[in-house]
Amino acid sequence: MPTVTVLMAVRNAERFLAQAIEGILSQTFSDFELLIVDDGSTDGTADIVTRFRDGRIRYVPAGKRGLPGALNVGLEIASGELIARHDHDDLSHPSRLKCQVDYLTAHPDIVLVGTRAWLINESGHRLGRLDRCIADVSIRWYHLLNNPFVHSSVMFRRHVVWNNFGGYDVSLPLSEDYELWGRVLRRHTAANLPERLLSYRLSVGSKMAAAETAGGQGPFAEIHRHLVRRHIRNMFGDIASEEELRMMGGFVLGVPTEDADRVMGVFWSLAAAYEERFPAARRSADFRRTVSRQVDSVAARLQPFSRRSALRVYRRALAVHPRFTIAFPWWRASARLMLGATGRARLARLRQRARTFSLAA
Repeated sequence: MPTVTVLMAVRNAERFLAQAIEGILSQTFSDFELLIVDDGSTDGTADIVTRFRDGRIRYVPAGKRGLPGALNVGLEIASGELIARHDHDDLSHPSRLKCQVDYLTAHPDIVLVGTRAWLINESGHRLGRLDRCIADVSIRWYHLLNNPFVHSSVMFRRHVVWNNFGGYDVSLPLSEDYELWGRVLRRHTAANLPERLLSYRLSVGSKMAAAETAGGQGPFAEIHRHLVRRHIRNMFGDIASEEELRMMGGFVLGVPTEDADRVMGVFWSLAAAYEERFPAARRSADFRRTVSRQVDSVAARLQPFSRRSALRVYRRALAVHPRFTIAFPWWRASARLMLGATGRARLARLRQRARTFSLAA
């Protein structure tokens, strides 16, 4: 029996699937099976899988079930005790499985471990970094408002996620992983590795791209708001009104400028209550870094963006919670305040041009 099952649920995945499979087969850790559950593909997905002559690949046509249902099929029939998730369009670093297996072996109390990632475009070129907090005390906080893991990067213990929690919620067409991690974190400990062991492809059809272009509307937005409300209620009970909890979905979806003061008031109340419940957060540099980036995220996603309103968000953090601003991404904030809504993008382009010139010279 293999130690790890790499679980990949696919539907019409022919464009990037071969690259994803090659990345898994090139892992330095070899004691795994690659379980590919086909969620009703109608393109050449099956043909691509059968081209690979590697006994570690197991291909299972499952009919059209939706992503959560296909993943649960995989969890039920997986041979490995450790499950490594992987999407058909992402790429894993050759040492990814080894690093995660070593970590879970050394930390038997940890149920789930993810990694940080690179963002790549459809051509495979790097667009930037996809950061996630590292320590459990930060992950537990971050999950109140957003998904603390890159789904395609996680490895978890099958007997906990499947036997104890029943896997993914098949009623959710989106955010099925965020919902599952919320249930797991209520009873168990998790972590993220600081290394970037995954390249996450930001394509037209990706969930991240859809969230960025939805403008706080649509199915993803409603499911996300529902899960944020649930997570906060589960941890703190009636700490905020229903309207305020709905507004807290703006950390991912965007905050209306007129609501910024109220949203940040609720945010700082939650942070104070969290530190009261988890005193280790006060001593955690990772927690301070996480909070500071969340504040920056609110300022960046104000709708419509206003330099004055963004400055109010930063000033309040400086005046009332200065210890969190030590880890602030000040270069991004400065660019945004000086150059406006497109400041960060414009500064990134200038930095890229400077880097290109330096390499050419």
